[in-house]
Amino acid sequence: MGLFSLFGKKLEPFPEYGPVEAQRRWFQETSPWDEVPPTITETVIEAFSNNPLIVLFVILSMKHDLFGRYGAIDENDTPEPITRNLIGLILYEEGQPAFLEVLKEIRSPTPNFSRVKEPMRKALDCFETSVIFENDNPLAHFGLACICQILQRREQFHDHIEQGLSTLGRWENEPIQKELVGEVEITELRQQFDQLKADH
Repeated sequence: MGLFSLFGKKLEPFPEYGPVEAQRRWFQETSPWDEVPPTITETVIEAFSNNPLIVLFVILSMKHDLFGRYGAIDENDTPEPITRNLIGLILYEEGQPAFLEVLKEIRSPTPNFSRVKEPMRKALDCFETSVIFENDNPLAHFGLACICQILQRREQFHDHIEQGLSTLGRWENEPIQKELVGEVEITELRQQFDQLKADH
């Protein structure tokens, strides 16, 4: 197996197509992943299930030094489904500032997306990996729909619109979610989805 260079380090390439034992061994033997609790890396392996986007996740995590935030999840003996949600939230939060730069450009009188090429790439990568862990995040799907519209990825644009609206539809009928998120906030986000869909 050859080596690849990442941020000045020589690393064995990640075995994105498995087997699981090879992926587990890579995490155990590769710094700084060897310091991440096994409960976290096992959750990662299960979430991606041989999806090649796991390589993007590995690179993003190293580039933005997310290991401490992953490790903090494990300190509270968090159940696996919540661990998945929290990893997804970390990735979403990492990409959100970059997406706000893109959104500002979208709303400018004369948008020039070449000015936000790098933020758009970061937001896209963070949000795409985020929804692998937590697909019921309408904010991530809204961001992905906006970016897919810019990139003219029509099928993916519609997929993210429908997923976001589907989640909001469930939240509107769940009193706990309405209390946690806020009924006004849910309504406003639905309006943003509807407007984005109408403008496409």
